[in-house]
Amino acid sequence: MKGKFVCFFGIDGSGKTTLINESIKRLNQKGVKFNYVWGSHQLYFLRPIIVMGKRILFRNSSSSKDYNGYVSSINKIGKSSFLSLCYQGAIFIEYLVQIFIKISVPLMIGKNIISDRYIYDTVVNMKVNLGLEESTLNKIIKVLLKIIPVPDLIFFVDVPEELAFARKADTPSIEYLKIRRSLFKKIAESYHAIFIDGTKSIEELYSLVEELIQSNLEIKSHGFKTVYS
Repeated sequence: MKGKFVCFFGIDGSGKTTLINESIKRLNQKGVKFNYVWGSHQLYFLRPIIVMGKRILFRNSSSSKDYNGYVSSINKIGKSSFLSLCYQGAIFIEYLVQIFIKISVPLMIGKNIISDRYIYDTVVNMKVNLGLEESTLNKIIKVLLKIIPVPDLIFFVDVPEELAFARKADTPSIEYLKIRRSLFKKIAESYHAIFIDGTKSIEELYSLVEELIQSNLEIKSHGFKTVYS
């Protein structure tokens, strides 16, 4: 039997990783086994190329000191259709391999997975970095979801940018969060994600997530049924 696939996304500092880890712990204690997976793209083979490219293109801009200037600089790649397509192609080839190994194969052998971030985060970052149109972002997600696992249940953990920024000392700027939060909200609505208010008490959030996941898993004869809020 194919495993169940749940994913969480939201801006940095929303508390999703803490929420995921504790939810997995509680579910496992009740005999509902889930495995944690980092589901966003990670640089491996492409890291030396990306690092070198950043040094060449962005030597006068810093994501931590001047985020707007950094975005302006990195958007230079997006203005070149050739460089943009090469960059996108390289990232997605590496990312598809990662998804196959970390998510597709485990699901096929019956393991249940909770993914911390997924394709939504990866494509949002690419949209911002390359200055892509929102319509392009949506097209990329739709195409990729035809060849990679589609989550059975999606949670969007939402908090105000100011709170998230205060929680994460390594966030480049509040503008960094505002841009991504706006895009995440639109994606969450388009893909029927369950909105989770990350400002609520952690105990309340644990109980809510645990209940929603368990209520879905109980419907075994008809497959995984998504509950919308």
